[in-house]
Amino acid sequence: YNPLFDGFKIPVDRIDPDLLQQLKESFVMSSGARKFMMSYLMSQNSRHYGQHVLIALPGIMLLLHYIFGLLMNSKQGLMEQKRFYRLGLQSLLLVICVGMALYSYNDIRSILNSNAMERVIRTPEEADDAIEFFEKCLERNRLLRKVIGKEAEYYIEEDGNIVPTFYEIPKAVNYSAQLEIVKGIKDRLEAYEKAKAKVQAEVEKGEFS
Repeated sequence: YNPLFDGFKIPVDRIDPDLLQQLKESFVMSSGARKFMMSYLMSQNSRHYGQHVLIALPGIMLLLHYIFGLLMNSKQGLMEQKRFYRLGLQSLLLVICVGMALYSYNDIRSILNSNAMERVIRTPEEADDAIEFFEKCLERNRLLRKVIGKEAEYYIEEDGNIVPTFYEIPKAVNYSAQLEIVKGIKDRLEAYEKAKAKVQAEVEKGEFS
């Protein structure tokens, strides 16, 4: 959500009818996909500890930078060194702390997304519903990019993912990354179902010991 951006106006009167129909269809999802969307969003917001960590992360990193800065000053005697030398070392330390903060932020978000999916996807069928949801999101964005034109290229990538902000790692937070997580969950669930069916068959035949 960007309070400074009012959004796009879709020029319905100038859109190709076939493209408009495809766009309308991209908003239509099965009941299973809609159920996954609600369950997934509720699951993301029901575990507040992860969100609290994300909120506290900048403050934690600033505190670490302050502590490391004090240790560096005391160990290296920076106050007795030339100013450009002190600024160079402190700037390097700041860059390292900011890099750690950005990496941790994206890693925590990826973990939160993965954990939320693990909680709401319990069968291969539910995984199919999740795959439909994310594929629809990507398809809708690709169509919107075509409909809106060049202005949308600043916000929507060619593959349908939202253009990440400067502090986001695309492979950690975009739709394609979440889709890959779902596919991985589906593979595990299918492998479990096959193993379970195999064991049950062996038990019924009396071959399992």
